[in-house]
Amino acid sequence: MLFRLILFHLRETLTVRTLAFFAAVLLLTLFILSALPSFTEGNDRISYNLSLSIVDPEASLISQSLAGILEGMSGMGSVHIEDMATAQKRLDNNEILMIISIPPGFFESSQAWVRRDPVILHVNPRMPAETAIFIRALRSLTDSIMGMQAAYMSFGQAVRPLFSDIDAYNKQLGATFSQVAVWALTRRAVVTQNESARMSTPFHVVSSIMCLLCMQIGLLLLTQAWEERSNGILVRLSLSRARWWASPFARQLVGLLWVGVSMAPLIIGLKSFYPGARLELLLAAVFGLYWVTGCLCQAAGYLSVKGGLALPGAWLFILALLLMGGGIYPETLLPAAIKPLMALSPAYYAYRTVYAGLQGGALPSTAPVGFAAMAALSGLALGLARRHGLRGGSSGVTA
Repeated sequence: MLFRLILFHLRETLTVRTLAFFAAVLLLTLFILSALPSFTEGNDRISYNLSLSIVDPEASLISQSLAGILEGMSGMGSVHIEDMATAQKRLDNNEILMIISIPPGFFESSQAWVRRDPVILHVNPRMPAETAIFIRALRSLTDSIMGMQAAYMSFGQAVRPLFSDIDAYNKQLGATFSQVAVWALTRRAVVTQNESARMSTPFHVVSSIMCLLCMQIGLLLLTQAWEERSNGILVRLSLSRARWWASPFARQLVGLLWVGVSMAPLIIGLKSFYPGARLELLLAAVFGLYWVTGCLCQAAGYLSVKGGLALPGAWLFILALLLMGGGIYPETLLPAAIKPLMALSPAYYAYRTVYAGLQGGALPSTAPVGFAAMAALSGLALGLARRHGLRGGSSGVTA
C-alpha cells in the first residue's frame, strides 16, 4: 500500500505548477551562485578611509605607542605623526579621517597624576560614516588604555628605587608600556568587545535563503493535502482501511525527492565556493527543516476549507517562523521579547546548522534534540488535522 501511495503522489506532483516552481528555484540558485563572488573582498565593495594624523608637539611616548596600536587595528589605514599645519592640509584634502591633537605636557601630567588638558579630535565633516565607525573603536581603545594605566603607574612607582639612572628608568617604562599595549592588542580587547556578536554576512544571507527555499517546497504539500480532502480521496483511503499515516508519509517521502533535486545545484555550488563546508550538516538541516515544514503544511491543507486562503496564510506563517528563527534578522538584532521564543521555530535549528556547516564547524548541540522535538510535534499536529479533515467539517466532502 505504501509503495502504491508513493507512486500515486509522485504522479500527482508532476504538474505544470510544480515544474514552474522548480524553474524558479533554479533561477534563484543561479542568482545566488553568481552573487557569491561579490560577497568577498574586491574592488566593488565599499571601503572606508580610516587614515588619521597624530599631532604631538613633544613627540612623546604616548603618540608613538598610540600610532603603533592604531596601525595594528583591523581595517586601519595610514597613521601619520606630524605637525598641525601638515595634518590640517591632509584633512582639507580628505586624505585623513581626523586629527588627534595631544596637548603639550600631556605625558608629564599623566605621570604626575595631575589634571590634564583634554585630547582634541578634529574630525572630517565630509566623512560622517567613517567617523561614526572610528569613534566606536577609539572609545574601546580609550577604555583599554585607562584599564592599563593603573597597573602601569603602580609598576613605575615600585621599580623607581631600582634605577639610579633616569634614562634607564624611562627606557624601562617605555618598554613596559609598549609590551602591555601589544598584549591588549593581541587579545583583540582594543577592537572587539563581544566575540559572540560577530557575524559573517555572506553566511547569514546564504543560510537564510536556503532555509526559505526549503520551507517553500513544503507549500507544495499543502495544496496536495487540500485536494486530497476536497476530492474525497481522504475518505476513500479511510474506507480502504489504509493506515492514517500512510498517505501523508508517502507524500513526505516524495517531497524528499523534490527537495534533493531542487537543492542539489545550490549545495554543490556552495561546496565548490566554500571547500571547507560540511555537506552532512547542510543536508541534515535541509531535510530536517523540510520534514517539519511539510508536516505543518499538510496539516494546514487538511484543516483548510478553502485552499486559496490557506496558501497565503501558510506563507505568512513560514515568514514568521523564519523571522523568529533568526533567518531574516540575526539573533543580536531581534527584540529581547522574541529571543526566548526562538527555540520554538524549526528555522532556528536549521539556520544554525547551515551556518555552522558553511563555516566547517560542528553541529550545534541543541539541533538534534530540537529537530526531533519539532518532528514529533508536527507529526502530532498532522494526525489531528487529518482526523479533522476526515470528518469533513463544512467543506462538503463526499465519499
